[in-house]
Amino acid sequence: MKTKNLAIAIAALLLFAGTSYGIPVQIVRIVQNKTTISNPLQLAELTIIEAGTGTNLAPSGTASQSSTLGGFVASRANDLNFGNFHHTLDLVGGGQTLDVDLGGLFNISDIGIFSRVGCCGQGRTADIQLQLFSDAAGTIMVHDERILGIGTSDSRIITLPVPEPATATLAMLGLGGLMMRRRRNA
Repeated sequence: MKTKNLAIAIAALLLFAGTSYGIPVQIVRIVQNKTTISNPLQLAELTIIEAGTGTNLAPSGTASQSSTLGGFVASRANDLNFGNFHHTLDLVGGGQTLDVDLGGLFNISDIGIFSRVGCCGQGRTADIQLQLFSDAAGTIMVHDERILGIGTSDSRIITLPVPEPATATLAMLGLGGLMMRRRRNA
């Protein structure tokens, strides 16, 4: 009987080992770090990949941005159309943002950042910040990463540095429990 329980604990450990559970995220924010002239934020597309399923959650999220140039609204950044783009105003001082609110907490493994094709991307996505929040208010930051060097017609896939879940710890606790039971029975 004890051997069977040990086998089940080991099987559970092997089943979950190497499985990426992602970072729990509700809001994905891109921030323009440039503080000089000509620093609007503009992206062709942002993809937000759910861990385990590989589903791009960005199209179902609500996009917003700190300012808008003409008709280049935030929703163009998550509409699955790589031929258009969103665009913030050209304001000195930096800090232009694009947010995608997923409407709830999802485990995210990868973020795809796709620059505008054909024009202007080099300077406008050359120094940006990827920030992830686990609450609707955007106050609980769970990831903050500076991204340099995304050029015109370029893209970057950011695989999030996610610590593995505590499956090994749980399995070890299970094994410890079996060992304690074994000592009591001895």
